[in-house]
Amino acid sequence: LLLAAFRGADAGQFDAALRTARELEAGEKATSGLAEVLPALPPARKVRFLQMLGHRGGGAAGPAALAEAREGPPEVRVAALRALTRMGYSPALALMAGLAVSGDGTLLKTARDSLSYFPGPDGDAFLSALLDSGDAASRRLAVELMGQGALDNTNELLMRAVKTDEDAGVRIAALKSLANAAGDAQLPGLLSHLLGAAAQSERRAAEQALRAICAREKRAPSGDVVIEEAVYGDLPDGSAINVTKKLASIVKSGIMSVKASNGNFGDAAPGARKQLRVAYRYNGASFTKTVLENETLVFTAASASAAVVDAFSAALGKAEGDAKLSVLRLLGATGNPRALDTLRAAARGEGAVKETALRTLCSWPTPHALPALLELVKTSPDRTIQVLALRGAVRLLPRSEAGMLERIENYALLLDHAGGADQKRLVLSGLAGVPHRRALELARSQMGVESVKAEAAQAAAAITKMLKKSAQ
Repeated sequence: LLLAAFRGADAGQFDAALRTARELEAGEKATSGLAEVLPALPPARKVRFLQMLGHRGGGAAGPAALAEAREGPPEVRVAALRALTRMGYSPALALMAGLAVSGDGTLLKTARDSLSYFPGPDGDAFLSALLDSGDAASRRLAVELMGQGALDNTNELLMRAVKTDEDAGVRIAALKSLANAAGDAQLPGLLSHLLGAAAQSERRAAEQALRAICAREKRAPSGDVVIEEAVYGDLPDGSAINVTKKLASIVKSGIMSVKASNGNFGDAAPGARKQLRVAYRYNGASFTKTVLENETLVFTAASASAAVVDAFSAALGKAEGDAKLSVLRLLGATGNPRALDTLRAAARGEGAVKETALRTLCSWPTPHALPALLELVKTSPDRTIQVLALRGAVRLLPRSEAGMLERIENYALLLDHAGGADQKRLVLSGLAGVPHRRALELARSQMGVESVKAEAAQAAAAITKMLKKSAQ
């Protein structure tokens, strides 16, 4: 009766037969019998029938589904590949690999997904074996899928491909996959490959993998930050609450950046623009920071370990040509003050090394670089570097440990050295976040400059709102 319903023209009976076949518990023998119907079905019914066979699982319907996956309408082939994956039908793996390399559109994507998520050890073994294929496209497919999570613990396999594969495309694909999962154990090998890479594209891929390791390994030294006092509310004279214990608890948990918000600290002054003022010690030195409501206070940025910095510094001494430039950029990715010293020394060199060191310095992620950037703004003969330094200084000033008056002096310096209206507008956008009367005066002083008059007025208005009564 079931087979007759599948072969018949009645759509309602076909639907009922599909539901029944999904629930039928007669095992492999019944699945094999059902699969005999598949070749004669029209394409639209084949798709739904294959979905049912995939739901039943087992290998009995594998040969019939594999035949549909080899040729026919694309929608049927896609449904067959998905069913074969659910069945875990290993003889289909070779076809999936071929389609994942030479297919197109949905068929290619489905074949790649099927290889990635094929259940059981057979799929893992097949994907690993592809790395020894004589076909470079197949080896490249294997390392790409590994990078997307198709196998667990793939770093050793990927490093082997980086070191030994004769095809540059495979090596670059393996490097890109390592960017997703590599750790400290792979750092020496990747550095060695970067130093010895013959092609710029391969060196760049190694650099990106090392940069990704650096980002994953960064840690914030939470134990060095001690919160002494924290107040949130309508500062300086309005309603406010002491949030010292709450903030200390957040920092103790390892969080080094905190948003000044009602969600974190409660609404101490409904309707008012609130501020968070924090006094704290970091590495024995005392600091005070104030941020506006919905801004983020950063105590100390995460940085790579000394071991990573030492490895990069050692590589810098061995590197030549473009490889040296790559290592300089990697030192900039660490955020570690020791690496900053190395960059500043390199910036006193010549040619491409000097330019790369200066550009990396201008994009440094923490306020430690601020003095160097301000000096570049004042003294650099290279207009491009001067502009980059100005942008970097505006980015870092709100996170500086300097007091408010010193910050305002730095904004004044940047305005004096800004080379055009665009740079002045950038400086004014940063100045607009400083709640101090001197900042208001500085913003107003730019209202006579026609090219930035509107931005200066906006900055002055923003500062006025923060100052409240004292701004009248």
